[in-house]
Amino acid sequence: MIRKVLKTLGIIILIIILLGIILAAIYFPAMKKLYFGEAEIRPDSALTLYLGGGGNTVVFNSDSAILVIDTKYGKAAESLYNKVVTIGKGKPVIIVNTHSDLDHTGGNALYKNARIISGKVDEEYWISANKGSAGMPSEWLTDTLDLKLGEETVSLIPVGQAHTWSDLAVYFHHRNMLVTGDLVFNGINTFFDEKKGSNGWKSLTVLKVLEKLPEIKMVVPGHGETGGRELITQMQAYLEDMALAADNPEMEKEIRKKYKKLAAMPGMSSPGIVIDYFRNNR
Repeated sequence: MIRKVLKTLGIIILIIILLGIILAAIYFPAMKKLYFGEAEIRPDSALTLYLGGGGNTVVFNSDSAILVIDTKYGKAAESLYNKVVTIGKGKPVIIVNTHSDLDHTGGNALYKNARIISGKVDEEYWISANKGSAGMPSEWLTDTLDLKLGEETVSLIPVGQAHTWSDLAVYFHHRNMLVTGDLVFNGINTFFDEKKGSNGWKSLTVLKVLEKLPEIKMVVPGHGETGGRELITQMQAYLEDMALAADNPEMEKEIRKKYKKLAAMPGMSSPGIVIDYFRNNR
């Protein structure tokens, strides 16, 4: 009897291990793309992009201050901080958070005495989303703020509720570069969560507004590789398809198939999950 129980238990453990291997094979590439590794891109001597390790980060080293857009989290945040200290050489630091998700704000607290700016959210929500008040923004924006940094003018554009309760886009006028945070994902299914205010319909409206910004040459998404204006168009088309499937269930299977090559996370992001959010958040 004991031998039979042990044999059954061994089979169950083997099945669990095999399922784990299968899930890892399917989903680890997505995890790796989002949260592990880090690609460094230097478009010019003052500008460095750090992709991966959480949310994508932009570091702009001007003559008067160093601007950091999104600070990653965990070990990647610490690595980024050390690079910023080396690049900045004691200059004042301005941090801009495109939204309140921890993978974009987790390094805020490392930058002592930094000026931290984000779109306006309830402070209690920020504390909940960030597991404490450390690194909370010192400035909450409800209107566009222009920062003059050397030859560059950087517009901080609060767009209100979209991917979260309050998102913020950043536009570099001289470089024609738009930093979107998680308003745009490239090659990855977006994350929507009712608790953080995600709303697909409002996200669509915001993308249509951002698309009208003049002469966008580079788009830095919240996750995934950089691109041109087409990233906004692609994200808009993706969300429009999700909305179409939400209103027309008979089209859902076809639309899911259309985006099957996008990276997805179990229980967190997939066409089906996004379609459900469109159905439930109008």
